[in-house]
Amino acid sequence: MNPSSRFRFRAPVRVRFIETDLQGVVSHAHFFAYFEAARMDYWEAVGFPLEKLRTLGADDSIVAAEATYRSPARFYDLLDVHVRTSHLGRTSYKVDFLVTRGEAPEVIAEGRTIHVIVDLHTRRPIPIPEPFRAALEAFEGEALQAGDGG
Repeated sequence: MNPSSRFRFRAPVRVRFIETDLQGVVSHAHFFAYFEAARMDYWEAVGFPLEKLRTLGADDSIVAAEATYRSPARFYDLLDVHVRTSHLGRTSYKVDFLVTRGEAPEVIAEGRTIHVIVDLHTRRPIPIPEPFRAALEAFEGEALQAGDGG
């Protein structure tokens, strides 16, 4: 099974020279920038850009982030960053990332971030706003796991 088949969204990214290290490969920290840029594009595709969340008096805070690197990416590689929301809790949700390269996708990296929805002004956790939850559920369908936690 193609690992990217679990994802309904992907954003292309071209590796820039400045993102490579002395070994000629993408420095690990840049993958988190790729994840975040792709997540913002994903939200657009879901129909819920960040500014729309803020109009509801809510914001998004990342509370955990991790990445696993499988194969090096190099200058000018064209990568695909696949994004999906894999879990929705009461106040938090989890996003999975898969970075691939090529026609028969080679896995370059995998990542996960955990987010907490917070009040825009107090920065305290609040329940995920229903319109945001509904947009994610509609986009992801049955692949999305609901949870009782956070």
